Amino acid sequence: MSKRNVCVIYDSDEQYAKRLMNVINDSESSYNAKIFTRKEEFSRYILNNNADMLMINEDCYFYEVENNHKGKVVVLCEDENRAEGINRKNKEEVIGVCKYQPSFQLLNLITKQNGKHTENKMRDSCIVGVYGFNATLRVILSILIARAFSEKGRTLFINLDEFSGVEDMLDGETDKNLADAIYMFKQSGKKFVPGIQNAICCSTYFDYIPGVACAEDVSYADSPLIYMMADTVGKELGYDNVVINISEGITKPWEMLEYCDVVYMADGGDYIENNRYHSMKRYFIESDKESITDKITRINLRIEDKIDKDFIQRAEYTEAYEYVRNLIGS
Repeated sequence: MSKRNVCVIYDSDEQYAKRLMNVINDSESSYNAKIFTRKEEFSRYILNNNADMLMINEDCYFYEVENNHKGKVVVLCEDENRAEGINRKNKEEVIGVCKYQPSFQLLNLITKQNGKHTENKMRDSCIVGVYGFNATLRVILSILIARAFSEKGRTLFINLDEFSGVEDMLDGETDKNLADAIYMFKQSGKKFVPGIQNAICCSTYFDYIPGVACAEDVSYADSPLIYMMADTVGKELGYDNVVINISEGITKPWEMLEYCDVVYMADGGDYIENNRYHSMKRYFIESDKESITDKITRINLRIEDKIDKDFIQRAEYTEAYEYVRNLIGS
């Protein structure tokens, strides 16, 4: 049996460090991971021992690390922007990554850094966000988007609305909902577990996770958590597209746009709505997140048809659906 390479994890968050260590050690990677949560112990080890790879929390990263460690360094950052800041320095041996991502993505990263990349058998899902300041238009658009994307491939619809108004439009039954899926995902250490699949309904048009039954069940959820769950479920279950109805019910919903591959925004065309959009756009630009605005396609949605329980069955014959369908290139 060949000797495994050493991967040292240094993070003051003991729970996170242990979870990451277990993921690496339980995998088929060529690494054996060990953790440190205190600077004194870590400094003593790195001074007297060699490590093939070092994964270190950005707040724990200090000058001596580069002098005493000659291998690869993966800096675990709190968000993507900080990781990009490290990567812009173009240091070959040091890369930054967001620490809050599915475990298999971190494992793939480690494998690539070791020069022994193996193809990930799980497909990449396109994360599609639907946002807007007019809640009713946003809900209608999200259903139309999900149905249109279902023509392009397997599609999962996740409804983040705190007061759902669409479940009776969709056939399919389950005694679980989004609150159950989030709870199982968090309890499993942000990994996929088969129980999450029980919260997914299979309708005639696309699969979906029903909205929460109690508004408070989604109010504590933030964008990184929702993204990690959507991305993980999409990959594990082989969805080509995951369409997310981004509600004001979650914490800082505008942050969810950063995690989406593409964003469609329902636009009613009125003065206030237009001003709110430009205020949001200015916020992203001033926050050095201008790339988010490039993902957004505003859709001036005009619904001339009656909205009722059978709307989704008639949707393919409506002008609104035909417009959306052509827009995404079905």
